[in-house]
Amino acid sequence: MKIDAKNINVLIMDEVKKELRLQGHYATGELEDSMKGYDATLKNENLLQAYALMYIKELEFGVPAAKIKLSESEFQNLRKWTIIKGLASNQAEATQIAAAIVRTWKRDGKPSQGSREFSQTGDVLGAIKTTFEKNEQVFSDVIFDEVSEEVDKRFSQLKSETI
Repeated sequence: MKIDAKNINVLIMDEVKKELRLQGHYATGELEDSMKGYDATLKNENLLQAYALMYIKELEFGVPAAKIKLSESEFQNLRKWTIIKGLASNQAEATQIAAAIVRTWKRDGKPSQGSREFSQTGDVLGAIKTTFEKNEQVFSDVIFDEVSEEVDKRFSQLKSETI
């Protein structure tokens, strides 16, 4: 049975975005704009999946210090982030602060303890997991409602057919 998972995906994406913001993971909106949910049906199973920029994995699980590598464009984005977050007031200062952040990441991993100052929850990792833990019942209810609606629709079709 194929259900319309659009409502479920929208709800989940909205809740993940809220949790990311609570954890302080918002600057330009680029990550949020990249998040797109979709569903697929495989052998009578409905799969809910989502696309997002790759760094959502870093925000979910972190990056060990030994694996920190930044491209030039990533460093430029970090410089912009320091200005957006109010940590730097000009380009030279942004470069110095971004370099200091990278040194900290290479020593401690990513995100660093300094990230917690932007978090309203004290958490800086696991936004997706936290979203599902906080909203498990709500998500289950929406899925149940979607399935029930589809079953009711099919049952009504069967009742109206002549045999």
